[in-house]
Amino acid sequence: MRSCWRVLLVAHVFASDAALHPAAQVQRWKQRLRGWLWNPEITPREANDIYSALLRSGHMETLAEYSDVVAALGARSCWEGALDVWNSMGSTCKPDMIAFKTAVRAVGNAGQWEIAMSFLESATSATSARLDPDQELFFHATCALGEGRQWMRALPLLQEAQQRRITPDVSCYTAAIRAFSQGTQPSQTLWLLNDVISIQLQPTERAYEAAIRSCGELGEWKRALAYLDYMFQEGLNANAFCTVEAMQTCAVCGLWSEALRLFHEMFEQVTRPVRSFSISLEVCEQSGLWEEAIQIFEEFVNKGGIVEEDFVESPETEAEAAVILRPPHEDGRFQSLGQHLRKGHLVAFPTETVYGLGANGLDPTAVLKIFTAKGRPLTDPCILHVAHAADALKLLDLDALPDGRVLFEELAEAFWPGPLSIVGPARPEVPAEVTAGTGFVAVRCPSHPIARQLVEAAGVPLAAPSANRFGHISPTHPEHVFEDLQHVPFLRILDGGPCEVGIESAVLKLDTTAEPRCVRLLRRGGVAEEKLEACLEDFFAKGKLQERVHFVVPRKQPVVKDEAEAQQAPGMLLKHYAPSVSTTLLCSSGPQGVKVEASPSRSVLIDFKSGWLKSHQMFLKVFMLGDQDGPESHAAEEACRHVFSTLRAAEAFALAEKAELICIADFDPSGLGGYAAALHDRLFRSASGRKVTMTTGENPAFFSAEEG
Repeated sequence: MRSCWRVLLVAHVFASDAALHPAAQVQRWKQRLRGWLWNPEITPREANDIYSALLRSGHMETLAEYSDVVAALGARSCWEGALDVWNSMGSTCKPDMIAFKTAVRAVGNAGQWEIAMSFLESATSATSARLDPDQELFFHATCALGEGRQWMRALPLLQEAQQRRITPDVSCYTAAIRAFSQGTQPSQTLWLLNDVISIQLQPTERAYEAAIRSCGELGEWKRALAYLDYMFQEGLNANAFCTVEAMQTCAVCGLWSEALRLFHEMFEQVTRPVRSFSISLEVCEQSGLWEEAIQIFEEFVNKGGIVEEDFVESPETEAEAAVILRPPHEDGRFQSLGQHLRKGHLVAFPTETVYGLGANGLDPTAVLKIFTAKGRPLTDPCILHVAHAADALKLLDLDALPDGRVLFEELAEAFWPGPLSIVGPARPEVPAEVTAGTGFVAVRCPSHPIARQLVEAAGVPLAAPSANRFGHISPTHPEHVFEDLQHVPFLRILDGGPCEVGIESAVLKLDTTAEPRCVRLLRRGGVAEEKLEACLEDFFAKGKLQERVHFVVPRKQPVVKDEAEAQQAPGMLLKHYAPSVSTTLLCSSGPQGVKVEASPSRSVLIDFKSGWLKSHQMFLKVFMLGDQDGPESHAAEEACRHVFSTLRAAEAFALAEKAELICIADFDPSGLGGYAAALHDRLFRSASGRKVTMTTGENPAFFSAEEG
């Protein structure tokens, strides 16, 4: 990436006439350029060339793209470039709260605290009443003050957050503690850390690191060692930099034996940074321990004098940046990610259905991070993922349901691990943030080996909706997750390749208190309806149930039109799985309504089973969904496997070519197998239930169609 000719070549590709290149190629190059911006080896000059090429291309159209470039430039400390990209949005995109947080972070990391405060003011002003400031915004603003050595402004900023009824979390206080430390205010640093402990918040490793550094400035070596003990008692692993700061404190205070003890203990716990060798050698020199100094020096020489990856004290922005973890996935990685989840961070992981955005399902604060990351309404419940059926029983209160436990165990035996979620009364330990306050919780045991190993390593159930922006197309590849959620701090994305099933799990609710007893299908999904119904009949025929349990299937797609209304299951809103381009179902017949202001020649078609084969030439581009030549009974199942990747491909093409409409061929799911209804449900919601008909002839046109 050091070769500028690559950057200049791609800049030339973008600067040339877009008509010379297929839209798909333009989109691919655009994604490559944005990916290069995240390369840690890139120089500021190369970053400037890349973002300038992106702006000149004319293909920067979505808010997510602008935010991605701003975040990448911020990670490279190219704050001027980030500001240029932000200003270039103009009237093209109206920034949302995620964009403001990205901008505050980008300029704040470079110490441009005044610009960061202006972004904060814009995000919280009366003219931005539609935005909803949160803890994360104030966290990044406080970090900006720390980088700018404006420690005296940190606490007033947290007080402002409280006045806005935003309770600062431990990350906000950590940023303030570091601001005091960076501003060489050691006494205030220790005072604020003690204040955090007094309000029952657990300080982070970075907070302790700043406090231990302050202990050194004050000569309080006993307190520095005590902080290391506190970290151990609280279950925090003292990172190498905390230990090095404690070593420095002991060395400054003449506690040479303590400094060397810490150095040797680090060998068993963490990788030792270069600075720890330097301190140890200085201590040996001061105390006359020449033999030990030689041993330490030889150990360092045997390492080649090379700074290993863990030695590098990376900028906070690099540590926080979302990253895709590629295979192979070894046991150590899962243990590390399990700890990452228990600390309250998010991990995106593959399942057989779609990629999930996972958090500790028993930690309300961690679960809320899912909603913040996705922009998801709190009325939309989450599914809890477990490794075994016995773990799910600890989350469900089935005693009040007649035959509830037996029915659950039989369903789990028949379909788990697999793409079926079971809804039942929640036990008190399940947070309301998971259940959307309904008192019911959905549980699932996924079959994907990576998902199961991650849940095992976490040791807690994982709340995990799809890992995408709320309402957007569900992700079935790790790159889909990164495209939507790269703004999320500390996000780790486990690469498990494409998802096998391709659509979300089916959701069943146990309702044996009803008369007659029944099981309700709340969401169609990865298990065919006829299989579920046949199993229920089989349970009764074999005498496993006292009474027959009826299988209740909605006649139409169950629709919740208001986000403020608590939902029984995820995926029930009318607009869901939707591209960023206006999308509609294309019907072969129906009442002709008002003419639609879009032409087929400027529209994209997604066809299923070649239903519109004779009209393909009328469209700007046609995407075929699923295997067109395969058996009829498997057509829908195959289409489910590719439906979301096809929707994303159509979206990318439509954005690149400025298409006016994405049309999805409507079809009758009856007679096409159990997966057809689930497929139709996804397509119906991706179009928000809108339907059009099309006239053919010399001047083909679209007309709105009434919903049947």
